[in-house]
Amino acid sequence: MIEPPRAATASLLLGLLLGSAGCGGPALPPEEQIRATLVAAERHAQTHELAALLELIAPDYADTQGRDKAALASLLRFHFLRNPRIHLLVRVREIEVDAPGRARVEALVATAGRPIPLLEALAETNADLLWVDLELARRDDAWAVTGARWERARLEDLL
Repeated sequence: MIEPPRAATASLLLGLLLGSAGCGGPALPPEEQIRATLVAAERHAQTHELAALLELIAPDYADTQGRDKAALASLLRFHFLRNPRIHLLVRVREIEVDAPGRARVEALVATAGRPIPLLEALAETNADLLWVDLELARRDDAWAVTGARWERARLEDLL
């Protein structure tokens, strides 16, 4: 996998949060709980709510770039300072519950400095595109991101 450019940090952020909180409550199946976090994660990312985002990351988080939770927090802080507006478009490709309390999410994520109203608008938008692959664990009645890897995606991957 490759290191994402700093401009794509918001993409990684949303990808990391796709399945992280137990927003759906215990009565919903794990896949529904994971999907239910999308709206909250997008809102937190777009409004730069760093503390809320970090609550969704496991204390033992580690990604393929060697980052732990503290390093991820520093990267996000930098990205939020550098990018006053963050707009995201996410397409979940797969949610796989490997075992009770363990899951994997694969998604395509686009991030830009202005709204992305439709997939078709990506061609005219200067958006960063990433494949994001997450590892999740259910802890204290909530899903937490324990690991992540990513690589650049192409516009054709989203269409």
